[in-house]
Amino acid sequence: MINNNDNNNNNHNSSISLAELRVRPFDPTSKVAHERPGAELMDNRNDFLMFARQSHIAVYMEVVNELMFTSRRRGQRASVTVWLLDMTSGEELAAKTVALKFTACELRQPVRVDLPMARADVDSSHVYAVRVCDTASGAVLRQKLVRLYDLPSIRMIPTRWFRAVGASVRETAGREAEPLLTISGGGAWLELRLACTLDMDVPALPEVELRIIAPDGSATNAFCRVEREEIDPDGEVWLRHKIDSEAGGSGVWCVEARCMGYAFASALFGSGMRVAGEWGAQDLEPIADYTPEVGCARWESLTATMEQEPIPEPEHETVAGGESELDSLIGLAGVKAKLHEYTQLVWFSRMRERSGLPGLSMPLHAMFLGSPGTGKTTVAKIIGEQLREIGVLSKGHVVVRERASLIGQFYSSESENTLKALEEARGGILFIDEAYQLCQPDDPKDPGRFVIETLMTALADEADRDWMLILAGYAEPMQAMFAINPGLRSRIPASNIYTFDDFTEQELMAIASRYFARHRFELTGQARQRLEELLAHDYRHRDSEFGNARHVINLIQTAILPAMAMRVGAMEAPTAGDLSLIEATDIPTPKLVMPSARRRLGFAV
Repeated sequence: MINNNDNNNNNHNSSISLAELRVRPFDPTSKVAHERPGAELMDNRNDFLMFARQSHIAVYMEVVNELMFTSRRRGQRASVTVWLLDMTSGEELAAKTVALKFTACELRQPVRVDLPMARADVDSSHVYAVRVCDTASGAVLRQKLVRLYDLPSIRMIPTRWFRAVGASVRETAGREAEPLLTISGGGAWLELRLACTLDMDVPALPEVELRIIAPDGSATNAFCRVEREEIDPDGEVWLRHKIDSEAGGSGVWCVEARCMGYAFASALFGSGMRVAGEWGAQDLEPIADYTPEVGCARWESLTATMEQEPIPEPEHETVAGGESELDSLIGLAGVKAKLHEYTQLVWFSRMRERSGLPGLSMPLHAMFLGSPGTGKTTVAKIIGEQLREIGVLSKGHVVVRERASLIGQFYSSESENTLKALEEARGGILFIDEAYQLCQPDDPKDPGRFVIETLMTALADEADRDWMLILAGYAEPMQAMFAINPGLRSRIPASNIYTFDDFTEQELMAIASRYFARHRFELTGQARQRLEELLAHDYRHRDSEFGNARHVINLIQTAILPAMAMRVGAMEAPTAGDLSLIEATDIPTPKLVMPSARRRLGFAV
């Protein structure tokens, strides 16, 4: 159903051909009238609205010097004649001839011709054609059919001709495949279901333009003419078009449906997590001033309530509603600032590349230093998603491993297990928690060294940029491992080392408050005061194994809520208020702790 209304009838006897043909009706006040050649103001549309002061139709073409390929005499003179024809009546309405002179090294030459086409002279029930001929040979180089719709006569604005009622993609062109909202790596067939307006007395419905915007912002378009016989009894029709996702990056794709240059629907599709189903009419509203950033935000909003692959409970509490953006996290001011600077640098490099300038060579791999529960895994997931959106990583997922899973049950399987982890992390992040345990310098037979050797081999391949390594653990032993491994030190510069500080007393309380708000619990004034005192006590007496956010969640789930359940369970008829109100008696008393220095973790160097 997708088609192109240009008829390319190149005659091989001609010394010229056309590589481009675009048209655009205009009036004396439009930009097209004053900017020449104005190619950027024209697109490949064939259907247009007429306006009261329309006076001309602009014709832009790129003429190709065929002698560059077939003759030693590459410079030449030629001319083209541009005709405006009424294909319904057979009349020749206007014509203009343009002389061309190609230099010896000139392959293409842009040409702009304006033909008179006033609204008073146009019959909107007719089909017109712009035909370009080689004047010398008479060969038709290309022809474009043009339809013009008179808005005052039909009283139908472009966005009302069609209404999107459904959209999905399928991995094959057949209807038997599962409808998806995710485009696979090899592309997919877009299916857009439209409800059509049929009660208009016009010879043909306007064409539908599908503008496909890739995650990197690049766009392509295709045109479809909906024939009346293709519309089912309910007034609906399916449009199908193949989307090639090999180019354009990974992230959110937007398919914008337009009529005569005006968008009436926007459908979003992801290229990461597999999401089954299809969009309904309520999900297909057009997106004004679309950008990839706007598309990502809209995609997250639309898919928030859909069934997706399960996501593990984060070790760091985020805001209610499931937000996972960096700024929603409590604390981590230093990490946020550093990551913001890094992502801005990546964006800057990408913009340079798109402008034809050399990109920046930036280190990708990182080290996270900090105690448990400070949000290291959560931040890794956010980084993966951000790098996927930017186009640095193709998937952005996070694969978590530690010493036991990399070494495995059997001696000598370390390299194999590490390679499997690297393959699983392809396109995303390999996150190795408590990574310092891989390095035991006092044991020459320690199998952890084979894991590090395998990682170093992978890191040495500078051409393989579609994965990221994050080594995480306590600050002191991680720094010690770093000091005795020059290879790691060369792959992970100081700029990519992030320090996750323990949460303060106030931040621990904010994490608790956020948990209660998300689960619709409330605290009495006394309960809040007691909880603040308890968290302050735990913070002052924390040791190296203090769980930070994890400690707060465990406290709530294993102490506060069980105590509340016991209290409310003893009531005869508890109300909704009783089931949500936490009282002071539900908060445990701080435990007495003998003073001790924080235990040092690591190994001797």
